[in-house]
Amino acid sequence: MCLLLCPSLPCRNIMRSGDKSQSVTQPDAHVTVFEGDSVELRCNYSYSGAPYLFWYKQNHDQGLQLLLRYFSGDPVVHGVNSFEAEFQKSKSSFHLKKTSVHLSDSAVYFSALSAQCLRLQGELNTNL
Repeated sequence: MCLLLCPSLPCRNIMRSGDKSQSVTQPDAHVTVFEGDSVELRCNYSYSGAPYLFWYKQNHDQGLQLLLRYFSGDPVVHGVNSFEAEFQKSKSSFHLKKTSVHLSDSAVYFSALSAQCLRLQGELNTNL
């Protein structure tokens, strides 16, 4: 069975944060693989600071699902459903990989970059 994984159409998202511009590019319009094959979806970014990087998946008629994110530390990030990505600062890349794809992996994939990340903090209410 053949699978079609679509990084969002070749796009260039440009944002400004203070005086630093940032962009994310996904150079592959469509990636076609067979079930059980490995796949790599490429993401290149441009940002001079410390980036926060994300990969999302969108199934047909559904919202975005966060697959994984990179803030700092170990450059290899393991996400949901056996996806992983490696932050390579020297190549300005954050490619999404999976060693064995399944039919359920057919979707549109988005990479994203943020110059800052807001972490929400809250308290766990145990008096329910």
